[in-house]
Amino acid sequence: AIAVSMPVTADETQSTAPEANVGGTATWSAEVDSTVSGITLDATQLAIVAEVNQYFNDITDLKGSFLQTDPESGQSRGLFLIQKPGRFRFDYASPSTLVVLSDGEYLSFEEEGNPPDRYPLESTPFGVLFKDKVDLAQSAKIVELFSGADLVTITLEDRSDESNGRIKLYFAWI
Repeated sequence: AIAVSMPVTADETQSTAPEANVGGTATWSAEVDSTVSGITLDATQLAIVAEVNQYFNDITDLKGSFLQTDPESGQSRGLFLIQKPGRFRFDYASPSTLVVLSDGEYLSFEEEGNPPDRYPLESTPFGVLFKDKVDLAQSAKIVELFSGADLVTITLEDRSDESNGRIKLYFAWI
């Protein structure tokens, strides 16, 4: 399940993969720079990253609801639809009129009464997560990985260090 800005909770309707929650930011570079490194992953952590990659690679269509928490602890809810590669829609519930869309090439933030803000999809975290072949270790800098009995979190940053964007993925591990 995916949403924009901060860590999110979501219900999924796909039964072949574990539940996941995602948050992010709209400025991101998916360029790979081998001189930029995150944390050093051990064999167990590499196996976890491989499972997370497989989760995203197995998604073709996904829909559900989300709960988004912003930095000031405000919350927004809504529904999302995803069709890989790269196509998705997040409809925020009232009173918000925000809709976040991607046609596979551009990400658009559209709100009633305002002109849309458009970004190339590949310059956002969504470009990394919703392409045909996801490989987080190659497409992003992994700066934190936590694995507990039933929870895995992975924090990613832009590999280019041109933005301070960070996305944290939450997975209920079953």
